[in-house]
Amino acid sequence: MYGRDHGGHREGRRNFIEHKEYTSEEDGSQRTRIRFNLEGPNGKGFAFAEVSKDMPAGEFVYLLVQNKQGGGVITLIDNRSRMRMMKMAGSNEAGQKALSDLLGRKN
Repeated sequence: MYGRDHGGHREGRRNFIEHKEYTSEEDGSQRTRIRFNLEGPNGKGFAFAEVSKDMPAGEFVYLLVQNKQGGGVITLIDNRSRMRMMKMAGSNEAGQKALSDLLGRKN
């Protein structure tokens, strides 16, 4: 895992991880999106991840890997639909519980 070359006097060092902090238009949460490079015995690729400050530590909005050669994407984690549904359920406890029961998840 490594970042990208960013030039300057440290050229050749790949320690800069591309990231963007923003406020989600969908739910108003503060989010951080990152992209970094992967390299292993089976090839090279990119990893994309996003976290929300409204989620517990260690959980992701999404985590995706893209093969650099073929461009194929593997979705490891994707909670975007779940987060939209939770927003639609509202902030009251009964709505959140009903949605969690429907999805078969503990909230």
